[in-house]
Parts: sequence; C-alpha cells; structure tokens
Amino acid sequence: MLITVGSTSFVLAYEPAKDWIRENYWTHYVALILGGVLLCSLCCCVNNMRKVPRNYILLFLFTLCWSYMVAGFSQWFDPEDVITAAGITMGMTIGLTVFACCTKMKLTWLWGIAAAGSFAIWPLILFCWVFPSKLLFNIICFFVVILTSIYIIYDTKLIMKKLSLDEYIIGALLLYIDII
Repeated sequence: MLITVGSTSFVLAYEPAKDWIRENYWTHYVALILGGVLLCSLCCCVNNMRKVPRNYILLFLFTLCWSYMVAGFSQWFDPEDVITAAGITMGMTIGLTVFACCTKMKLTWLWGIAAAGSFAIWPLILFCWVFPSKLLFNIICFFVVILTSIYIIYDTKLIMKKLSLDEYIIGALLLYIDII
C-alpha cells in the first residue's frame, strides 16, 4: 500500500508526471497485461507463491503495475478528492478488518451475495454508460462500496481461518486487490 500511496502522491504533486502519463496512455495497457500475467503466475503456480525470494519479487512487480495504474487513473481527479477517498477507504478497511477479526458469526453466506452482486452490477454499469445519469452513477457507487466491504470481510476471514502460513502471498494479494 505504501508503494501505491507514494506513486499516486508523486503523480498528483508533480505536473510533468501527469503530462507524461497522459501522453503515454498505452503504458496503462502494458501495466494491466503484465499485472494480469503476474497475478496468474502467483495464484496458479504454487512454486511461485511459496518460493522465497521469487514470491516477493513477483508480488513487488505486481504491486508496481497496479500502483502505476492507480496513479495514472488518480491524476485525472482533483487531489483533494483522491485524498478524501483514500482516507475513507483506509477507515473503512480498518473498521471492516476489526469487525471480521472480532465477530463470531458465520460469514460464508457473504461469498454468495458478493458473487451474485458482482455479476448483477454489470448491466447497471452498461446502462449508465449508454444513458449517463448522476443518480444511477451514485447508486452504482453505493452498491460497489457494499460489495467491496463484503469482499474485505470475507477475505479477512479467509486469511484467518483457511489459508496456511505458507499462503501469505495470496492473503496479501486478496486484501490489496479488495482495497484498490
């Protein structure tokens, strides 16, 4: 998260970095493809996930790709809005993590809701893309925040209960992707 915050802060504060990213937008596609390949290599190959230092190198490269994409997308917005969103996300993540660690409730049913909600939201997004509406956009944002909250709670419980100590890279990836 520090790499993501640092790279985003640099791009928001340094105007030539914004200009370079805008002129070289194709680099986002490279980062997206490379990040996907690195994610697959970490999740699908057990040796890559458990072999030190290979797992740290792959996780670092994945983080660099996603940090670059977040910094590039953030530069289109007002810095105060980005900082506000980051602060709200941090508070929400801390609160949800504490809830997931302290609750005794069975939360396996959350996975079904999150999966169904993730598929159900796409028609709304496409509709909002074709027929732009501020109200519909706000409704979609509300549901995406709810879905993200469910994923953070579920993945935190998964890390606590199901993942072994050797699968710490997968746990880090799950939470990083949820937060981003």
